[in-house]
Amino acid sequence: MTDVSAKPLVLHVCGSVASEYYEGVSIYYVNECFQEVAKHGTYDNRPCIVHLDGTWSFPADLSEEAKAKAERLTIAQAFAKIAELKPATMVPHMFCLPGMTTYRAIFDALCIPIVGNSAVVMGISTNKVQSKAIVEAAGVPVPPAQLLKKGDVPHMKRPFILKPCNEDNSQGITLVKENIDLQKALD
Repeated sequence: MTDVSAKPLVLHVCGSVASEYYEGVSIYYVNECFQEVAKHGTYDNRPCIVHLDGTWSFPADLSEEAKAKAERLTIAQAFAKIAELKPATMVPHMFCLPGMTTYRAIFDALCIPIVGNSAVVMGISTNKVQSKAIVEAAGVPVPPAQLLKKGDVPHMKRPFILKPCNEDNSQGITLVKENIDLQKALD
């Protein structure tokens, strides 16, 4: 018999397989989210951490002690754990490219609703050139831009903003003014 009084489980997926920076940002965001949602008591909110080495863990909470005690699972074991937990939805807190695309797609494939955009939308939005082209094609005015490849030099008049095509969270942004070393910004 199913317990109808049980709160729906919301799985908060955080961490990073890409970098310690993104892992730290992700853990910070999920901690802030947990502080807020705990006040409401509407859902059973549980963390799921994807680690730099690709393992997953499901700590009881986000304390350092709970994170250290949590067993590290392979992706196959994590899928079994997710099936056992039967989450009503997943809230993504991963900000690295694989987190915004691959890990969202995993939950989509598992038929678990995702709060926010799909993996496809995130994949497009993470690529600045694709995003600009789509928005421009829809008739939205966009500023001039230039896609640079290794060794290219921008032809735009300074000042301009130099940003990697597929980074997020303000990583790699440089405001190129007259007194900024362009080569250093490009490297």
